[in-house]
Amino acid sequence: MPNHNNLTPSEEKRIYEDVLRIDSHLPNGNYDRWLSENANRREKDAFVRGIWNDPQFTKALTMVENESDHKEDKASGPSLTLRLSYSLSAACILVCFLVIGVIRFSSTQEASIDTQVFETAVHEVQHKQLFDGSIADLSARTRLDVHFSEKERRLQLRQGEAQFSVKKDIHRPFVVETSQARMEALGTIFNVDQRGDITELSVFEGKVAISPLKDLQQQRIISAGERVTVAAGLSSDVTTFDPDSYKGWKDGWISVEKMPLSELLVKLNRFSQTELKSGDLTTGKLLVTGSFELKEMEKNIQILEALHGLTITHNNNHIVLKSAY
Repeated sequence: MPNHNNLTPSEEKRIYEDVLRIDSHLPNGNYDRWLSENANRREKDAFVRGIWNDPQFTKALTMVENESDHKEDKASGPSLTLRLSYSLSAACILVCFLVIGVIRFSSTQEASIDTQVFETAVHEVQHKQLFDGSIADLSARTRLDVHFSEKERRLQLRQGEAQFSVKKDIHRPFVVETSQARMEALGTIFNVDQRGDITELSVFEGKVAISPLKDLQQQRIISAGERVTVAAGLSSDVTTFDPDSYKGWKDGWISVEKMPLSELLVKLNRFSQTELKSGDLTTGKLLVTGSFELKEMEKNIQILEALHGLTITHNNNHIVLKSAY
């Protein structure tokens, strides 16, 4: 660093580090150690030091000194020295504020430095290991955005269905959000299904805290073998299932109990090359119970046709199921 105002290099370094610690993101310990922990911090520090040592910056300070020396006379000597000191101090403060701004920006960038985006196509499933060793299994037609920071593991299920096996980390909550709900794992394996305007949570092991996004204070704890849905800012009653005998999409099946046909079709469409549609609102509200094998889509359509007296119409781009009554 250039030596201004008769400060020694060690004194300037101390001031430089002290000003940096004004920012709340920085630790109270050794600044060099803090830099050594992260390459991004060292990059930003080098950037600021480059500005400090830039010849143009030094030239600007020299111009201030020369201009002041040119105007100096005996009467104004002490006053001029004071003004020069203020000028140099102002320049130093300016650089220090720049340091704080850059380091704050750096800290903000570090807050979510680990990002992953997963997306599956029709009939495609994926098994993914996340940064922390947790596992995310994605059903077909699913998009999952992953953002891991030093304080939180946050995942956004944009569409589709995914099952999570969470690695324990007491310092970083594991949070999954959909358009309707926020879920926080409490050491667990759980499945989240976002279909239309509904989020369904099924817990296979451990517990999960779930809250509607519209009212985060309305939190409920869901335990293994329990299921709940959130829609329109409200949670449904908790239902139960047997995790050991349950056949889900990971097993190649969809098992439902009293599910509206419109919602079942959303789940089936993730594995159907031809889109399935309900012919009208009445048909979409039909309640369906049963298990459907995902690789046998034509057979599933025949089962729905027989169970509910539906008529099936095949078009070029979709198949329409409609009640005959």
